[in-house]
Amino acid sequence: MSDIRDRVMCSTTITPFQRRVYIALLDVPSGETITYGELARRIGCRSAQAVGQALKRNPFAPEVPCHRVVAADGTLGGYNGCRDGEQLERKRKLLEAEKEITDNYEDNNHIFIMTEKEKMLCQILYDANNDTDLIEERKVAKCIGLFFL
Repeated sequence: MSDIRDRVMCSTTITPFQRRVYIALLDVPSGETITYGELARRIGCRSAQAVGQALKRNPFAPEVPCHRVVAADGTLGGYNGCRDGEQLERKRKLLEAEKEITDNYEDNNHIFIMTEKEKMLCQILYDANNDTDLIEERKVAKCIGLFFL
């Protein structure tokens, strides 16, 4: 049984709730992220915090990619039960290693993930503004709401 989905389904060391969280997370493809709240909604749970607690106890990481789950405000959230330091840096590196982040703009742990289409929109907004002070793309991204993943 080498398939991670099968291992999660057959595990006797996790709760039924954790199983639902981990299986739903396996549906988030490499190159994408999901918020704790959206993952909770996908499994019919009203608590993003409960999902975060399940991910904190993820025995299958990184195969069950809890590093793909980010906070609704654009921050990385937590990783391995930590909200800063080495663990958060490890989460950032995992995301980068997956080439999930096409463009990574940092602003106090905020990450802006943009598709090519979104980058084109930023360029259009930048060109339309015609600001000689060079608008920072992250401000444009905030303007159009891209930091809400």
